[in-house]
Amino acid sequence: MVSMAEQLDDYLAKIKRLVPNRAERTIITKAGADVLQKKLADETKRLHYSNRIATGNDPHLADSVLVSSKNIDGDVDGTATVGWVKKKAVIARWLNDGTVYIVGDHFVEKTREETRSDILKSEYIKWKELGH
Repeated sequence: MVSMAEQLDDYLAKIKRLVPNRAERTIITKAGADVLQKKLADETKRLHYSNRIATGNDPHLADSVLVSSKNIDGDVDGTATVGWVKKKAVIARWLNDGTVYIVGDHFVEKTREETRSDILKSEYIKWKELGH
């Protein structure tokens, strides 16, 4: 008969195979972040794109959506973030939340909600590809 300790060790080994390590989590969450980045760039372009004659070296907000394999503090902990650099993030916040002069349309929150299932699907596919 198998002892309780052996059963628990076996159970723990099975659980560990299902849970990805930090490097795998980084790959998985990056896949989801890529989906959100593309959708957010498309929505920003659709809702807030203006045809500027001369852009110079300053890309449009829709062309400036970034993906990082680090958390908001810059640490590699298995998460990924999607957003803009500080200068562009301020503009995105004004458009999203509104100001005294601009009515906010909450395009960031709406895009996150609409894309949630696609993000989870891409993360699940990546999780399966990694052998879990």
